[in-house]
Amino acid sequence: MEHIVANLARTVGAKPGFDAECVVSLMAAVDHAAVVKWLTGDGRPSPEVPYGRSAVVIVGDDPPAPRRSLGPGVFHERTLRQHLRAATHVAVMAGKPVAALYRQAAELAALGGVIVLVECTVETEAAWVELVKVKAPQADFVLATPVSGRA
Repeated sequence: MEHIVANLARTVGAKPGFDAECVVSLMAAVDHAAVVKWLTGDGRPSPEVPYGRSAVVIVGDDPPAPRRSLGPGVFHERTLRQHLRAATHVAVMAGKPVAALYRQAAELAALGGVIVLVECTVETEAAWVELVKVKAPQADFVLATPVSGRA
């Protein structure tokens, strides 16, 4: 579990807009034996998530500038499908991280939920929402777009 916390702290420290409240919420998920995994759009599968226990899976499709969000197509399809199929809750966030969603993810994981948080940009939001509707119809869904005129 310590390696998850160390990886989380290192990754979070590199994300602009990722505030201390988000970190504390995700640390709480780890404290409740939830598994926190990070996916990147490099086409490789993410490490296995041992479903049957709670999890918070963060799909990071929001790279820092000058790189851009590329949408679900650059992620390992089978792994992404497995995460979405196992999800009890999914949130798609286009823009700055929404601290309340990370806090809620930690609380739901503590209760045994499998939460997938998709971090993307407005440009790829529609593609992520469509994928979630098709691959995770069983999951409770939240769309969080803290962008002027879109929320």
